[in-house]
Amino acid sequence: MFCQIKEKCHKLFDTVAPEIYNRVLNTLRERKMAEKICGGAMIGLSGGADSVFLLCFLLEYKKREKKSFPIVACHVNHIIRGDEAVRDEEFSQKLAEALGVDFVSVRRDVPAYAKKNGCGLEEAARDVRYSVFRELLSSREDISSIALAHNA
Repeated sequence: MFCQIKEKCHKLFDTVAPEIYNRVLNTLRERKMAEKICGGAMIGLSGGADSVFLLCFLLEYKKREKKSFPIVACHVNHIIRGDEAVRDEEFSQKLAEALGVDFVSVRRDVPAYAKKNGCGLEEAARDVRYSVFRELLSSREDISSIALAHNA
């Protein structure tokens, strides 16, 4: 599965979704995000469709626009869903490796954080995830932005 992923990632925008590439590219330019991304991008890679698409898009963007910037995929395992979360983490790592992207995985006990801080799991997961992203961003001089995918 992973041995052909890089080729499939590039073909996605040529055959299946060429108009989507242009729509996302226009949004990047309109909102002046391209400059930030070109300073190095850390992608929140959950292993879901949205973040995988974002990773593929940024790799295609680098290729088509002849840009050179580092991409780091960051996966946060919230330790909520047991074996399923471990599978997402492993998938994300294998995907990043197949695409030639640096990968960082961090495990945080979100249920314990939620209990300690008196908040719901979703809020706790978001707080922890953003904290991890900020922490990693501050520790890397080659990364200047965090790229997150949302289906909205």
